[in-house]
Amino acid sequence: MADKPVFGDFLDLAHRQLAAPASRPVPGGEDIQEACGSLARLTVVLQRYVRDIGLGLGPPSRSDPASGGWWRAWYEANAALRHAVGALRLPRLAVQHLGRPPIDSLAGRLDAATMTMTAGRDLLQTHFALDADGRRIARTEWTAVISSRPASAGLLAEIASIARDVAPQGARLAVTPGWRGAPEARRRMTNACQWLWILDAAVRQAQTEYPVGTSVTELVRGLPSAALDPRPTPPDRASVAWLCDAATTSAERTRRAAWRFNGHATWSPAMSKRSLRQVAATSTVTCRNCLNLLHTLASSAVSAKDERWQEHLEAAQRAAGRAGQAWLDVAHALDSITTDTRAHLSATAEEAGDLALWTGRLAYASPHWTPPAGPAHALRPASRLVANPADQPRVVTSVHQAIHTLGDLAHAEHEHIRLAARAGRILVPTRSIPDSFDIRAAFTAAPADRIHTLLEVYGNAAERSREAAAAVGLIAERLRTPSRALSIARTVLRDDLVLEPDWRVPVNETDVAQSAIHGLPGPLERILRDLNVDDPVMLSRAADLDRSGDRLLLDAAESGQPVPRAAALRDLATYPGTAAAVDHCLARGNPKVAAALRPRALEPEREPG
Repeated sequence: MADKPVFGDFLDLAHRQLAAPASRPVPGGEDIQEACGSLARLTVVLQRYVRDIGLGLGPPSRSDPASGGWWRAWYEANAALRHAVGALRLPRLAVQHLGRPPIDSLAGRLDAATMTMTAGRDLLQTHFALDADGRRIARTEWTAVISSRPASAGLLAEIASIARDVAPQGARLAVTPGWRGAPEARRRMTNACQWLWILDAAVRQAQTEYPVGTSVTELVRGLPSAALDPRPTPPDRASVAWLCDAATTSAERTRRAAWRFNGHATWSPAMSKRSLRQVAATSTVTCRNCLNLLHTLASSAVSAKDERWQEHLEAAQRAAGRAGQAWLDVAHALDSITTDTRAHLSATAEEAGDLALWTGRLAYASPHWTPPAGPAHALRPASRLVANPADQPRVVTSVHQAIHTLGDLAHAEHEHIRLAARAGRILVPTRSIPDSFDIRAAFTAAPADRIHTLLEVYGNAAERSREAAAAVGLIAERLRTPSRALSIARTVLRDDLVLEPDWRVPVNETDVAQSAIHGLPGPLERILRDLNVDDPVMLSRAADLDRSGDRLLLDAAESGQPVPRAAALRDLATYPGTAAAVDHCLARGNPKVAAALRPRALEPEREPG
């Protein structure tokens, strides 16, 4: 199983492609007009990134100053890229097909970086889909992470670093004498590079005031593709490395299956007692397998000399033991309930069974171990599990992935039980309910106290599994394993006040723009910023004037004037001098103002009589 590409791979490649080559002149010199076209293509790609980021940053929050700072940086970055694209838009007649530029030229390196960054954006977009209305909706469990404010800020910082690589080289090319290029092309290149510097400066300012931590940067660079490896099929002789990769793949597939089942519990036949019991039983086995793997790691000669390492491993073993007991309590609690469908097996249960199988074959010496065989088998010796120090990160990654998945799985099953109970699909024997002599059916809907008890047990399993995942996460962080992105993602979601995000809620660009208008400058403030005015006193005065103008339009719209007056207000939106003020006022979303100011289609006149 090959390592999957992550977003950081594309960023690193783009930076290498944009790095200035050794001082070796391009034969015949460079063509500045050709470089303008290449820079225009890269700038358009960066602009698409920034527009995507705007959906994740969302409107500024008054309780979170960092959200306002990064929203301001995003707004200025978006405006800078828009101006840069406009500056590089060459006249149609001036564009000529000059063939592929030399690879060492700026145009050649810009074209290569454009392809790389396009592929990187495609990787991120695999986590989104479009609904029937063309709106972006979540496609994977990583969507909430990519759309979080910290991750969006970290991604904006990475885009600024690309602009930082390009701007000085483009500006130097524009002023270098002797190279091909009309004065107009030189001017356009210089203008575009100035806007790229402005983008970098805006992001640097936000980074200075509200810095993005290294953990968030690592998370952004570690974002994976949405593609999953196929279900593992064991070879004749499975190596430790193969089993580690198989356990990691099964963990990813289990999380995806549980996430996809969100909302299906009210109707799907796969919401059955058989599925619930298999998930609980195999999760208990997986906890036991991970506990054995941690015990073997602690006894290995590689870690015997590190006391701090031993402390982390012992803490992780205790946490894994508590998680296993919590899942065992879930399995016992399921004995008292049933469901309206019983024979069906969900994809989540099947994948959870694979996770128990591969972690068990990694933990035990028998190559034919299966979950029904139980724990009464010899463990894999430490000399075979960790033959050298390079094997430790691989084993820790598989354990971390498995236990992290159990936390997500417990939360998902908790929600499935809650939704199924609301739909009346969780049943209990009628004879187990007091005063049920008048109920003739053998089973009836579970009473509220039974459901509450069951949900408490699942909640405890989720909490204990996440505690175990956090303990193993410390080990993963110490070894710098790729799985540490899981711990960072959970921390990011908690810090972003999205503890348990509803990943099914669509992300609507229009809604974001409407609700974020309070963080955007008005017409006067926008003009001053376009003139590069950075005096805070002047900007504050402009903002006050914009608010006064908005208040005036609001008062006029809400004053209840007759129809001719309202029609006159609507006509303001068609005049160039007042359109910006009217649009800014309309964007506040007041329905009364919208009804008064927005132009309406002319109604056909009614015939008299």
